[in-house]
Amino acid sequence: MKRPPQDSKKKKSGDAGERPDLFGNAISEPHSTPSARFFGTDNPRYLRALQALLTRPMSRSHLDEVAGCANGPDLVLNIRELGLGKAGLACTLIDDTDRDGRKIKRGVYSLTNAGRRAVMVWLRMRDRKAVE
Repeated sequence: MKRPPQDSKKKKSGDAGERPDLFGNAISEPHSTPSARFFGTDNPRYLRALQALLTRPMSRSHLDEVAGCANGPDLVLNIRELGLGKAGLACTLIDDTDRDGRKIKRGVYSLTNAGRRAVMVWLRMRDRKAVE
């Protein structure tokens, strides 16, 4: 009994969104999500910021208020250094107007899909260890 040829575009279980090139080396698909790995923290300021970012994207000034800090970009840098990087915690510049009527670019921080997954994995592992 002959098997029909398999469709090479179908994703298989455990497939990381890669395909072989002419020489058999793995090439990442352009639509595959970059990975991030969050190593965790017990800093309450970072935890407040992450909880807020899991809820929704926020501006630098709102993140300062929620986290209880005065330097949101430094806070984000420190969180990125815990493993999320720019692939996990992004800053998007949007057009806005300041109080004097000038056009500005305002930074809005958000967790990417990869960052959200990494934080959720870490939270589940932390909760599992707390139960043991």
